[in-house]
Amino acid sequence: MYMKRTSIFLMAAMIGFAALSFTSCKENPYYPAPGDNNAALNGNPQFITITKWWYSGDEGLNVPAGAVSVKEAIEIGKTLPSGAVTEQLYYIKGLVKSDVTEGSYNNTPQYTFNMVSDSTDATSNFIAYQVSSTLPDMSKLKGCWVVVYSKLQNYNGTIEAQRGSITSRTQPIIKTQGNGTLDNPYTVADLLALDRVSTQKVYVRGYIRGVTTVAETGTITNEAEDLHFAPMDEQGFANNINILLADNTTDTQASSLIVAKLPGRGTDIRKALQLGVPEYADRLGQEVIICGQLDKYAGLNSVEEIIYAKINGVEYTN
Repeated sequence: MYMKRTSIFLMAAMIGFAALSFTSCKENPYYPAPGDNNAALNGNPQFITITKWWYSGDEGLNVPAGAVSVKEAIEIGKTLPSGAVTEQLYYIKGLVKSDVTEGSYNNTPQYTFNMVSDSTDATSNFIAYQVSSTLPDMSKLKGCWVVVYSKLQNYNGTIEAQRGSITSRTQPIIKTQGNGTLDNPYTVADLLALDRVSTQKVYVRGYIRGVTTVAETGTITNEAEDLHFAPMDEQGFANNINILLADNTTDTQASSLIVAKLPGRGTDIRKALQLGVPEYADRLGQEVIICGQLDKYAGLNSVEEIIYAKINGVEYTN
C-alpha cells in the first residue's frame, strides 16, 4: 500500500522532451547511483512521520556536471504521458521543503519528500518518492539541499524522482530557543531537535514530570507501563535513578520528554531531584535547571553526568 499523495505547490510549465518507457503500475525498479551499494527495493513500505527542520545553504553540496534543477526536472517530466518513466537517469538538485516520510523495503530504508528549486520556489510540486541513501542522519532531511539520482515519472500529473538514490546532501541548521548556557538553557524541545550525543556540558531546563522504570540500555515499548506520572506512592517512584523532563507540566508522551539520569547515591543533586525522597515530595511538576552532557537513555534523549541543578531557587553541585 502506498502513501496518499497530496499536492503542495502548483505545477511548473510544460517544456522540453525526454526519451521514455511506459509502465502501468508503481512497481518500477530501484535505480542505484554509481557506487551506491543499496540493494533493490521490494515489498510493502511502512511509513512513519519524522522531524521538521530549518533551511540550510547549499555550501558543500556535491552537484555533478549536467545536473538539472527541480524546475527543469518538472519540465522534462511534464512531457511524459501519465504513468510513463524516462529512460534516462538524472541528477536532480533541490531543497527539501516538506516533512520526510521514512519507509522500509525488506529492512532497507527509503525516504519520500517534496523538493523545490530554492527557498523562494512556491510553484513546484516535485516528489522524491521512495529514494534511498547510505548517507547518515537521513531523518533530519527537511531544510537540506540534496542531489537525487533517478529516473523521472509522471504519476497522475505529479512529477517524481522514483526509486532513486540521494547522492549528496547538506546538513540542517537547527534553530533552538536556548543556547545551552546557565543564563539561557536549552529547552526540552531544543534537545529533541538537536537529537545529539555529546560530552560537552550544557544547561537544560524543564519541568519534572515523573520517571521511567526502563533500564538505560533498554527501550520504552509501552508508555503506559514504562512511564510514570502518578502520585509518589505509586509504582516507579521509589528510589528512582532518573527523572523525566518536559517543557510543561502536562506532557506524557515519550516523544515530548527527555530523561535526566541522576548522579550516584548520597550526592546532593540525587537527593534534591529524586522523587522518592519524602522531604522533596513536592518536586513533581517543579521547574529545574540542570547541567550535564547529552546522551541516550532508554531510547530517549537524555542529560547525564549531571554536575549542577537548580530548583526552587536553590543550587546544588557535585
